[in-house]
Amino acid sequence: MLKLALTLLVVAGSSATVLAPPLPLSVSPPEVGSISVAMYPKDKTQHALLDGELIVLGSDEKSLVARADNDGYYIVRSLLPGKYSVKATAPGYKPVSKTATVKKFESTEFDMTLLPK
Repeated sequence: MLKLALTLLVVAGSSATVLAPPLPLSVSPPEVGSISVAMYPKDKTQHALLDGELIVLGSDEKSLVARADNDGYYIVRSLLPGKYSVKATAPGYKPVSKTATVKKFESTEFDMTLLPK
């Protein structure tokens, strides 16, 4: 754990005044994970779908959206551990949903296969 001390200093003219004694602040690295998904069409003979969206919905009902990186992976980072609803969408394909569990300091990786509309 990283510990910091914070002191508030006010400078007026040529003199400085300390307004508060040092306060210890504890900063812990976040215990987060990520979800990484590759989307493929049903026949899997084509390359990964690069023009889709990956929508991740947590228990707080807030959604995060990812687009493909250059390697065709859709990655959502900095997720707190827990269960998430993951929805894959792409133009010309039916959406697919799956539940994924994120563990701290780990990447949950899987493929999703989309069927043509």
